[in-house]
Amino acid sequence: MKLKLFTLGFLLLPVFLFSQLKSSFDVVAGLDYSFRILNENSETPVVPIRESNEKARIKARFGFNYNIQVNKKLFTKTGLRLASVGYLTKESSNLRWGSEHDGMGGFINDPNLPDEVKLTKEYFFVEVPLAVRYQLSESKFSLFVEAGLSPNIYLTTRTKQDLEGEVTRVFSDNNVLGFTRLHIVGSASVGANYTLNDNWQIFGQPIARYHFTSLTRGNPVKENLYTLGLELGVRRFLK
Repeated sequence: MKLKLFTLGFLLLPVFLFSQLKSSFDVVAGLDYSFRILNENSETPVVPIRESNEKARIKARFGFNYNIQVNKKLFTKTGLRLASVGYLTKESSNLRWGSEHDGMGGFINDPNLPDEVKLTKEYFFVEVPLAVRYQLSESKFSLFVEAGLSPNIYLTTRTKQDLEGEVTRVFSDNNVLGFTRLHIVGSASVGANYTLNDNWQIFGQPIARYHFTSLTRGNPVKENLYTLGLELGVRRFLK
C-alpha cells in the first residue's frame, strides 16, 4: 500500500508543481516589415528580375499569449496570433503578342495598354507562438531576451491589383496551387517590461521572424518569408 501511494504521489508530482507556477495572459499587437528571400534551384535567372520588381510592405499581427513562470527569471510562452505577411510586386502590363498585322512576332509594347500593374500579396497565417523568455532582473523596469520556434498555419492569400487607380481585391486558397500549409518559423527578440502594480504589466519588443519552410512546394525558386517588427502588449498576472 505504501509503495502504491508513493508511486501515485511521484506520478502526480509534476501536476502539483505545475499548479504552483505563476502564469499570466497577454494581449499583443504589432507591425512588421515584411518581405521574402528568393533562392534559385535552376539555371533560369529569374531571381534578379523578380527581386528588382518587388518591395517590402508593413503588415500587422495581433493575438494573445499565455505565459508560465518556470523560475524567478525564466518563462515559457504560447498563445495564438493572426498574422499577415506580404510584399508588393510591379509587373509590366503593356505587352501583347505581336500579330501579322504588326509585321513581327513575340511580345511587343502596346501604347494603348497601361504601363504597369501593381500587385500586393498578403499571406494570412495563424501563429502558435512557442518561445522561452529570460528576464534579466526582477525590478519594476526589466529587460529580457526571447527565442522561439513556432508553427504557423497558412490560411489564405489576398491579392490586391492596382491598375491605373482601379483596385480589385481577391481572396484565394493557394494551398491547391502547391503552397505549404504548415510553416516552421524561428524568432528572436529583445525587449523590456514595466510593472504597473501587482496585477498589470506592459511590455514592448523588437522581434525578427524567419520562415524556415518555403512558401511553395516543387518550385525551382524557394521563397522564404521574413519579418522585422515591433510588438506591444499588456500583461495580466493570473497567480
